[in-house]
Parts: sequence; structure tokens; C-alpha cells
Amino acid sequence: MQTEQVKITDNLSHFFFSLMFMVFANMMLTVMTFPFEMSVLVKERSNGCYSCLTYYLAKSMADIPLTLINASIYAAITYHTTGQVASTSRFFWVLLVMVLMSLVGQSTGMLFGALWVHKPDEAMFMAPVSTLPFFLFSGFFVKIETLPSYLKPFASLSYWRWGFEAIIITIYGQNRCGPLGGLSSDGPSNGTLLHDECSLYKRMATVMDKAELDMESVSGWMDIYLADKPHLLQEIRQIQTDLTDLKLMSSNVTALTEDAELTQVFYQNSYVLKQFGLVDETLVMNIIYLVTFVALCRLGAYIALRWKARF
Repeated sequence: MQTEQVKITDNLSHFFFSLMFMVFANMMLTVMTFPFEMSVLVKERSNGCYSCLTYYLAKSMADIPLTLINASIYAAITYHTTGQVASTSRFFWVLLVMVLMSLVGQSTGMLFGALWVHKPDEAMFMAPVSTLPFFLFSGFFVKIETLPSYLKPFASLSYWRWGFEAIIITIYGQNRCGPLGGLSSDGPSNGTLLHDECSLYKRMATVMDKAELDMESVSGWMDIYLADKPHLLQEIRQIQTDLTDLKLMSSNVTALTEDAELTQVFYQNSYVLKQFGLVDETLVMNIIYLVTFVALCRLGAYIALRWKARF
């Protein structure tokens, strides 16, 4: 169990710092765009070549394809090499979150580049520093539910939190811990079930520790569900062997089907989602928050650029 918890922590760390890479990589690329081109913008705008809005939209649209390509390559490589669930839907949700976090970094860089358009050194300093308050309220270092009540409203403004929670729900939610040990209809996870914290290994251990079930009880229950999936049943047999070696089986028998509460353990939500106080339904809302933040930053950058272009 401790080994599985370490794997969960490592996996969450991987995704959190991947999001951090997406934000900072795109932020530092765009923060100097307006300061370097401001003199050209002012000159050509005064000559009537184009408006400030035209220039701003052109710069914004020109960076989006590169952002999509970079995020897609990074997500495709890291998702599969880290042994995530082999699910197309989960992968595209992860890709969407990474693209949005890339746009967050890009939009933040544009905003601070526009605000300090005549002072590029200050823009380079202020842009990354501005992320620290949001960074601390991400839920990665300190869980949101443990924060004092007067700090929790600040956590609601953190785009790090929205992106990180969306990743957690994508990877560990969406019926990953269904009755087949984390093997839902979207396909099995990479590797064996022993490498999945929501696998049957974990749930069998939980049930046996609570009810002192023996192998015969659990085997009979699983045979019903896996009668037409002999390859999954073979993997579960291996798990049972490992549990036996770890002395997690008990000789005192209590039938699983006699206790509805214990049966419900096999249908419980993800352990990770419970630890972070999340539910699947908040995934779409987190995506909406990220899109809104990007839109507000882009609008703010345009207003600041238009104002600075007058002087």
C-alpha cells in the first residue's frame, strides 16, 4: 500500500510540474513580444498601416498553432512513457488541460509585456513573480480543505488549482475505480493491475482488512463478473497470490455478498479524488475557469497595449 501511495505522489508530481513547465515556457516566450515591437507598432500605426486591434489579433493568432503543436508533442510523449491509463478520452482531456495552461502562460506573458512595454526588464521580473500567489494555492503543496477559512477564497482564484484539479479528475476519476478494478470500458491501463493505485489489488486489500474475507469468497464474486474475460481473471489470480504472500488474507470467512456496504467498496470513487475532495462533475467547470482566465488576460493585454501605444 505504501508503494502504491508513493506511485500516486510521483504521478501527481509529474503532472503538476508538467503544467508548471507549460506555463513558464510559454510565458517567457511572449513577455518580451510587445516591448521589442512597440516602436514599430507606434510608427506603423501612426502611418495608418493597421490598427492596434489588428496587430494584437495577428500576434495572438500566430502563436496559437505553435502552442498546440508543442503541447501535443509533450503530452503524447509523457502520457505514454509514464504509464498512464491507455484511454483516448483521458489523453485528450490531459492534452486540453495542457493546451489551456500553455495559453494561460502565454496570456499572462502578453499581459505583463503590455503593462511594462517600455520597461522590458521589469516585465521579465514581474511576470513569473505574479504566479507565486496562485502557485501556493494550487492544492499540490497544501490541500485546499486544510487552509484557514480566510485563505480559501484566494484558492478559488488560482489557475494552478483549476489545471491541477482537472488533471487529477482526468487521470484518477471518470469511473477509473469501477467494479473491474479500474478497468473501465475505455480500456485497461498500461502495465499490470499491480501498478494501478485504483486496481483490484488495492480494493481487495481494503475489503479483506475490513471484513477478513478469504480467497474463496472474493474469487467466487469475481468469477461472476469476469466469466467472459479470462485474461482479466488470470491477472486477478496473480493479485490474489500476491495478497496471500503479503498475509492480507484471513482465515475467518465472511461472505462478501452478505454485506452491502462491503460490496459497495468495489464501486467506490477514486481514493485520490476523495483525498482532494473532488468529483467528476467539477472537471468541466475547471476547464471553463481556465478558458475564462485566458480570455480576461487577453482582454487586459489588449487594453494595456492600446493605452501604451498612445504615448
